[in-house]
Amino acid sequence: MPWRMLPMLTTRACLVTALCLVQLRGDLLRTIQLCENNTWVPAVIGITSAPAGFIHRRHRFTLWDKRATKLSTSMPLLLYHEERGGPFEPPASVCPVDLFRSEPWLKDYVRELTSEAGILRKNMSRYLPIALTHASSTPFLVRKVAAIRHAVNHVPDGTVVVWLDVDVMVMSPLDSEFFGFVRQHDIMTIGRLPIVSTDPETGVVAIVASARTRRMMNRAVDLYKWGMVDTAARFGAHGDCGSLSLNDISVFKMLISPAKSPACREWHDSQLSVGWFAVGCPEYERGTRWYQYQKRYEANHPVYCKTESKHNQNVSPFNLFKYFAHMKGGNGVMTARLRGDSLSTA
Repeated sequence: MPWRMLPMLTTRACLVTALCLVQLRGDLLRTIQLCENNTWVPAVIGITSAPAGFIHRRHRFTLWDKRATKLSTSMPLLLYHEERGGPFEPPASVCPVDLFRSEPWLKDYVRELTSEAGILRKNMSRYLPIALTHASSTPFLVRKVAAIRHAVNHVPDGTVVVWLDVDVMVMSPLDSEFFGFVRQHDIMTIGRLPIVSTDPETGVVAIVASARTRRMMNRAVDLYKWGMVDTAARFGAHGDCGSLSLNDISVFKMLISPAKSPACREWHDSQLSVGWFAVGCPEYERGTRWYQYQKRYEANHPVYCKTESKHNQNVSPFNLFKYFAHMKGGNGVMTARLRGDSLSTA
């Protein structure tokens, strides 16, 4: 796929030194490969999405927690924000991307979803009512998938795109061990067991840009637009595919987890190479900087330990908390919204 320009929105140059350099001027995104251990490696960018109100008010247990490793020493971060046409001052070392300008369909989608007269909303009410509840949070979580799709579709092949929920703390810069695992797969996220029947945990997702992963993310958007409702209409919201919803974890499960049912297999790409980040067995992490965060992690399901990589090449040989501590439970945008915090969503 030829390189397509990002519809960037700032004339300010963002310079971040680490594994790659990203420079934004007008409509240009340029990635430069750096040499690591005498091997040329693809550039890496981190992405997240959040309203400005959250970013400027919440620092504890987020990407901007002062106890965390500075983003500028780990990787450049593109922040997909929601301040449509309004003033926005991003945190230091962060390059802003207007989410609604980058993914124009998103504005109409959210409007139809929240309109009582919208066809999409009526179909959801009939076939997939959970998509309209806080449990699914469709109008907000679709932003996450839109941001990932946009990034993967607009960087050169081989670029590693790392999605980070805002409630993630960076523990240490990415290194050859991280890339050694990432290069073996198309997409990686936190696996919850059993893989075949349980939604993954997508607080951290790494995707290697390619024609195959672009197709995957385009299909993820299709699931939001019509696919998940269509599947529920044909096979039931609680049928052979499990409990369907438009929470992003359910969307990614349809795309990357091996499916037992033919109903789910039509969305699953068997050609995708899927890796699973280990986050379990905190006893192996004693004495590390991230141990205090890893031992409190609640996955709500069994998870992989890094020792399992000896028998399963799809499991990371490191604990993900070495690089990223996912601070689940009360620190993210969705929890803030549900608590009624005043967040800017202009």
